[in-house]
Amino acid sequence: MMEKQLIPKLRFPEFKSEFVKFEFSEIAKRGKKSYNPNKDSENLPCIELESLTQETGQLIKTFDSINLKSNKTRFSKNEVLFGKLRPYLKKYLLTTFEGVCTSEIWVFQGKLVSNPFLYYLIQTDKFNFEANVSSGSKMPRTDWDYLSGIKFSIPNNSKEQQKIASFLSDVDAKITKLTKKKDLLEKYKKGVMQKIFNQELRFKDDNGNEFPAWVEKKMNDFTKINQGLQIPISERYTEEFDGGYFYITNEFLKENSPNKYYIKNPSTSVICKREDILMTRTGNTGMVVTDVEGVFHNNFFKIDYHNKSCNKVFLVNFLRYKPTQNVIMRLAGTSTIPDLNHSDFYRIKIALPCLEEQTKIADFLSDIDLKIEALNIKIENSKSFKKGLLQQMFV
Repeated sequence: MMEKQLIPKLRFPEFKSEFVKFEFSEIAKRGKKSYNPNKDSENLPCIELESLTQETGQLIKTFDSINLKSNKTRFSKNEVLFGKLRPYLKKYLLTTFEGVCTSEIWVFQGKLVSNPFLYYLIQTDKFNFEANVSSGSKMPRTDWDYLSGIKFSIPNNSKEQQKIASFLSDVDAKITKLTKKKDLLEKYKKGVMQKIFNQELRFKDDNGNEFPAWVEKKMNDFTKINQGLQIPISERYTEEFDGGYFYITNEFLKENSPNKYYIKNPSTSVICKREDILMTRTGNTGMVVTDVEGVFHNNFFKIDYHNKSCNKVFLVNFLRYKPTQNVIMRLAGTSTIPDLNHSDFYRIKIALPCLEEQTKIADFLSDIDLKIEALNIKIENSKSFKKGLLQQMFV
């Protein structure tokens, strides 16, 4: 039964009618056509939850359905997929091919709306909120019996649905284009770094002359490390205060981590300034963190270096270089939680060019980083723009 609803804040001027409320089961239906890899000989691309990125609608990879054992759900081209397991991860897709997916993903087809419009409806804050009223705690799943009865507002005019979906699709296309440019630039940097650290690519001085040969050293030749401090829970504060220090833990490395702590009166040896270099020594071993202020946990090393021997940006890029990361992981051991000690860190070898060539390398890599960061800003701005559109074009 339809109910009238307020007009959205942002609307194309040629449309005047109000949005109308319908239960979700009236707006869309679930596809339930099954695929059994033990009986069906047809090999189709299979989408698992790990195939989808979070909150982007991007497909990372697919699997061959004939290599799988459990039953799957079939989908057709231009249908909407939504990950019902851990719905807060916001995994969704508008399909561009025929295939199958895990039963932890719902297949939706629009009834009162087009599939492209439905694809953007499931990205709204309202749908996300209702999808997360789920069953189960350890492995939460969206409850269809609950969600199917929730009312959502849609435009009655199919042309308005089409225009909204088309407009938002253009924004997605822009985000995808920017993301691809950023990915290509990151791949280019990785390739250049490999040539630089393998000394296949060398720089020259301002007069066009060759720099001296690189000299192999160990970290203990020009660095010194300090290990952080384990602060008891009772001495951590959840709110910032005057004279307090941000406490840098492994949680800091997790995006949008809710756990932020502050402490007071630390030893000066465990204070990190913005120009310092931190490196994780346990767990996610080798992760390099710079440009952060606070007191660091004992899961970190602070790396001090002789600045007449080494350029900071050069050193940071060397530590982030994949072969260096592999060396660090081997030194940290193969236990459940890898742990890098002081002596193992000091054993890491590095080929150092003269400081002037290091500076040229650092400037070159920093220029690439600036371009990557500029693209990151454009991507985040476009995502914020899209989020604002979803809030204002739906009611």
